Amino acid sequence: MWDQSRVAGYRVVAVDGVEWFATRAQSCGDCTRRVVQGMTEYAHKSVVASLVGAIPMALDWETQRPADGTAKSEAEWRAAQRLLPRVASTFGHRIDVVVVDAAYCTQVFLAAVRGYGWEAVVRLKNERLTVWQDAQGLLQITPPVLHRATRRETLTLWDLPDLTWGPLTGGPVVVWPRWDRRAGDDG
Repeated sequence: MWDQSRVAGYRVVAVDGVEWFATRAQSCGDCTRRVVQGMTEYAHKSVVASLVGAIPMALDWETQRPADGTAKSEAEWRAAQRLLPRVASTFGHRIDVVVVDAAYCTQVFLAAVRGYGWEAVVRLKNERLTVWQDAQGLLQITPPVLHRATRRETLTLWDLPDLTWGPLTGGPVVVWPRWDRRAGDDG
């Protein structure tokens, strides 16, 4: 399964938060709570580690607990802190790359990922706008390392070794701008 699910030769695991269900009707001790339009909503959420590739599958997950906090990124991060050591113990020798979104782009998380011998790919979004603006400036003066056009899209990659920002120290930074042709914006 691991060898059949390689992405460009790498064994990739995605880590992200998932909301299993939400209700306003009833709750249990494991529900997280939030207020939506003045009404309390109860939800069960987890952070899931999933194999990416030809045979995608959930490898393990950790439930977000009410004590993990009410802020989405804080609760996800605390659940991920409990999940990562388990994933490393069970599957660590098989993983090459961990893919996460911007909520996990912290020095502590990236140090933990690197400590297990894995590389990290972080998708930066609007909450990390400063580093994206810095990258945009460097893109104007740096030639791309790869430019390939297919019938469906054009792929352009830049290697930006001069881009430093908080948790993005100590490793290579490759920028791959993604433009959503339907919405007309980049991300």
